[in-house]
Amino acid sequence: MNTTSLQQIKIFIFDYQQSVVKNRIEQAKSLKHDFKCLLSDFEQFRDEAKDKDPIEAPNFNIFYLLGFTRDEVRTHSKFLAELLKPTGTHGQDFLFLRNFLE
Repeated sequence: MNTTSLQQIKIFIFDYQQSVVKNRIEQAKSLKHDFKCLLSDFEQFRDEAKDKDPIEAPNFNIFYLLGFTRDEVRTHSKFLAELLKPTGTHGQDFLFLRNFLE
């Protein structure tokens, strides 16, 4: 193998290594961008949830408070049936049933 061929191989390997490094840098930049987008979306979701929490009370569970979380047949079903019944004792007519169906 002559000196010119050896020099060409060295140049090829150097160029290949540079290409690999450049590719990894671009992948890292892309990953960083994707992570920033994900973080931004998460922060927006968190802020929206924080605004909704006082209104929707997603962590409130009346059955947990009453100690009936595992007795669905005797408590949950009767409670839900009463809420969804337009002639229920709640006096709200079709309000709960309509919202449930929507």
